[in-house]
Amino acid sequence: MERFLKSRYKIGVQISDNPYRITYKGTYLSNEKPVIIKIYKRATLNSSLIKIIRQKIKDFSLIHHHNITKIIDGDYGWQGYYYVREYIEGQSLSEILKTHHPLDLDKAIEIMLDVCAALSIAHKNGILHGALCPNNILISTQKIVKVADFVVEKSIKEALPQKAVYVTEDATYLSPEEIAGADCAPSSDIYGAGLVLYAMLAGRLPFDLPKEKISLQVALQKIQSTPLPPSTFNPSIPKNIDDLVLKALERDPLLRFASIDDLAASLKNKGIVTKTNLPDIPEICLDTSDRPQPREKEPGREHIRLPEKNQPQDFTARLRGWFFKILLLTILAGLILAAIMTLIKP
Repeated sequence: MERFLKSRYKIGVQISDNPYRITYKGTYLSNEKPVIIKIYKRATLNSSLIKIIRQKIKDFSLIHHHNITKIIDGDYGWQGYYYVREYIEGQSLSEILKTHHPLDLDKAIEIMLDVCAALSIAHKNGILHGALCPNNILISTQKIVKVADFVVEKSIKEALPQKAVYVTEDATYLSPEEIAGADCAPSSDIYGAGLVLYAMLAGRLPFDLPKEKISLQVALQKIQSTPLPPSTFNPSIPKNIDDLVLKALERDPLLRFASIDDLAASLKNKGIVTKTNLPDIPEICLDTSDRPQPREKEPGREHIRLPEKNQPQDFTARLRGWFFKILLLTILAGLILAAIMTLIKP
């Protein structure tokens, strides 16, 4: 039985399935041109989240860039909320890395520069990716890099019912701050880009563990540990590239690159660019002849600098952070208890 959306698209073969969405290859009914249709399951969304996603898709559809897959449509259908994007003939970076890893350094940098270009134009328009990974970086048959799945994945991932599941089941490409309960930020996309670059250069991720129940362990390692440099697994990687990748993967977002453009500049330079170009400020000379001159400090007397008051913190953000820390500790305690019970069971 053939299925249709809006009497405009025909749903074809299923490409993938996960707890949140099903991805299909579809076609326009008018001309059989292929498209990708992603349908998000009803249990994943609520009315307020659908309203947010609809507006974000509307805003994002106005962005046109050769390194971003174009969103064509988005609405609520018989199976759940769906969106339609252009179909890219080619392979995902994930598929490429299965057969070609690690990638050549220059090739990895070339791909990442295109990814940075896509993220940069999105960030400048106030849009984050929030779920960057090799699966949504596509390489067309014309060798054009396309970044897919902006907007929707981030919105769904940050809804509280799904966020706990992401942390406990798929923390592979989550940033440390997201694992701790904070929302995604531009620095989180920089961390995701750093992980993708690491995977291309090292042929694996920094926190690669056996497949059985790895996600919680990966989450804890990201919060507590500093990743080994990519050259640990690929000795051909020079130290300046090691330093660049590790800066993108700093646990503290403030220690990462200040922007995705800074990461791109460092990639072009093949080393961390530390010089900041400040705007030219004209020198201003003030006539101070009529002002009283400052008194000289009296001998033995020192100026005492009062400590600055701490800025008030967002109570909601702090509460959310504690919620996820308690959740992670509870899950870890459950796993340890289960292991103990297995050992003492007669």
